[in-house]
Amino acid sequence: MQKLIKEAGALVSLDTNPCKMCMPMGVVNAAYGVSRCMTILHGSQGCSTYIRRHMATHYNEPIDIASSALTEQGTVYGGEANLKKGIDNLIKLYDPEVITIATTCLAETIGEDVPRILSSWREENSESEVTLIPVASPGYGGTQFEGYFRFLHALVAHTEFDETPNARLNIVSGPMSPADMRYLKDLVAGFGIDAIFLPDGSDALDGAHMQE
Repeated sequence: MQKLIKEAGALVSLDTNPCKMCMPMGVVNAAYGVSRCMTILHGSQGCSTYIRRHMATHYNEPIDIASSALTEQGTVYGGEANLKKGIDNLIKLYDPEVITIATTCLAETIGEDVPRILSSWREENSESEVTLIPVASPGYGGTQFEGYFRFLHALVAHTEFDETPNARLNIVSGPMSPADMRYLKDLVAGFGIDAIFLPDGSDALDGAHMQE
């Protein structure tokens, strides 16, 4: 939330509880708006820990983010084994339909070929129907806002869409609060429009108390 206040005759910009960090957090934030989607960060445990803490204090509720837990050995010899094992554990614990694999500073710096690793994992787990979405999101590449749109681009690039014509309206949203998303959904519903919002984190974040 941003307010403009008058102080000593000048306008001063005041940020209240800003939720601004690095690119991977934007990926996580956007991925929370996709049904049955979990995110694993390919990097050190600290990346998921700090982002999880930052989002938990902002949204006042626990946030789940997995990690491939790269160590010194993985940094030198590559983290393929870590990432594959992390995906396997994620599926066993959460049974997601979609998994977002977001890189971090460490994975990008050592040049991890995540799409190739995921292709190898798919060959080893051909029976799995989970959708894998790789997102190149080094923390030094931008803020959470760039990461948010990186995820949207990756989602469209790695997901098969039903192209059958229908009467629904597709609304692709930018970074907004869950409260703003709920207001937008109510506004669209008030016009009698059946719409699909992408992403839609209004039911997954912010801990709103709904009637149902």
